[in-house]
Parts: sequence; C-alpha cells; structure tokens
Amino acid sequence: MLVSLSTALPVQANDPLPKLEQTRLFTQIAHNCQDVDMQNWQHPTRKVLTNPSSEILQIKLCNDKSYPVFFLRLKYDPRGQTSNYYKPLYKKMRKANGNHPYTIVSVEDNLIMNISYRSMGMADVDYQRYQP
Repeated sequence: MLVSLSTALPVQANDPLPKLEQTRLFTQIAHNCQDVDMQNWQHPTRKVLTNPSSEILQIKLCNDKSYPVFFLRLKYDPRGQTSNYYKPLYKKMRKANGNHPYTIVSVEDNLIMNISYRSMGMADVDYQRYQP
C-alpha cells in the first residue's frame, strides 16, 4: 500500500496555530458532530484502533454520522517513519471503515490527520497542526 503525504498551507513562524474548532477539519470537512457512547459503540474500526500503540480517547460521528473523527493517544509520531506502523494501520482502517474517509486527531502531538483513499487503495493523508 502506498501513502501520499500532503500538508495544509505552511505556517509561518509568527502565524499562530488555529484552535481545534477553527481548523479545516471543523470548518470545512466535518459538521454536526456528535459524541459516540464509547461503552456501547461497536464498529470494525474500534478493533483496529484498540492496540498497544494507540488509545482511543474520544470518537465523534459527523456529517449525518457518516464521517468518524477519532481522538487518539498515539505511541508513534504520525509525521515520522510510516512504513512500520502507519501503512498497515491505514490499510486496516480502509477495510474496517469501508474505504470511506475519516480523521485521526493525535492529541499529544496536536496534529490532525485527514485520511482518504484513492481508487487503487493509496492513502492520502492531509496534516494540520492545531493549538492545544
């Protein structure tokens, strides 16, 4: 599986990072988000994300409950080496989420990863940092 990395517009040193609710995620991509009841929520993506390298902190379902936003504590830096952890994760998430796009918010890195897939299964990851 190939991964295509893209980034939002570069931030200048004197430009402040946006607050989470002011990011592209919540101003352009995800709308009408609702918190998921984690105790009762069962979905194949939960099994993928429940592993020693990630901890699910919160999930929101947006856009008429069709777009998940996963708030995670991740063991590995999402912008670092992707071949060992993130490529297999993106592949498993593609299958578990039915090839639909989703977002992972790495809360400790203050980083949003909007993930979508091309027709050949290649993951496109769009990163945006936000202010804690």
